[in-house]
Amino acid sequence: MRILPILKTIIQNVCELSKSVDTQNGSDILIIQNLYQLVYQLQTLFPKTFSTEIAIINEDIQHAVDFINSNYHRNIMVVDVANHVNITRSHLFKLFKKNLNCSPKDYLTYIRMYHASQLLINSNLMICEIALKVGYKDPLLFSKIFTKHFEISASKYRTNFSNRQI
Repeated sequence: MRILPILKTIIQNVCELSKSVDTQNGSDILIIQNLYQLVYQLQTLFPKTFSTEIAIINEDIQHAVDFINSNYHRNIMVVDVANHVNITRSHLFKLFKKNLNCSPKDYLTYIRMYHASQLLINSNLMICEIALKVGYKDPLLFSKIFTKHFEISASKYRTNFSNRQI
């Protein structure tokens, strides 16, 4: 089939382009997350198309990303992700830097901040409740990280970006 080499080239190009994504932008992180999920599923559907020696998406990174995406709302840490994937924190860090151009901790923070921003815009939940829903036990720590990430406080973010009155 001629389409398979074309598909492989497109996937390799997507993976290369993903290395230059702005990791400070939450929507870029979600785009990359979805692209990696797509590539992983394509590899699963067409295993003979991809070399087993040079996997386009490392299985460990995919499992780590899936674990973070499914558990960001819990009080998880990088060591929990590494343990889930059964690799060292150091190896996990190298995989994230190589594949996502950010650390596992940064990726976890980006995912949490994205979901927090959506909750701020689309719900009436108090900020302390949102903090808990995205994996922070301490609302003050959440507020500090949110402000650092978006360069605006959570309450101002809600005021500025909410489409309805809260």
